[in-house]
Amino acid sequence: MSFYLVKFLHLIFALSLLGGTLYSFLAVNSKKFKFRFMNIHLLIFSVFAAITGTFLIYPAHFTFQTPWIQAAYLLLSIFVAAIMGIIFFGNREKKFLLRALYFILFFVLMLIVHDAVVKGTFLL
Repeated sequence: MSFYLVKFLHLIFALSLLGGTLYSFLAVNSKKFKFRFMNIHLLIFSVFAAITGTFLIYPAHFTFQTPWIQAAYLLLSIFVAAIMGIIFFGNREKKFLLRALYFILFFVLMLIVHDAVVKGTFLL
């Protein structure tokens, strides 16, 4: 695959991940919200975003020791662990906690996007 195709797929998966997390945050109170279905899709989007992001590291002349790439992997692993926790231990009756968790997860994704755009970590 060419570099631009992988980059395009990475952007599609990342935007789907952002949009899905925001949708989950807004739709938690809805009775028609497919709780498990949406969380499984968020998990799939995050895995594919990580895979395509990994394929972009060396062609873009970065390494795995780059601080913002390490921060992105750390934050994405926190995101995946939280989504897996929601899938396996989530309780729809605790809607306030789910909304708070989805908001935090959206904030984590925004930190990853910030790091990728400015090519530095949010800590520096």
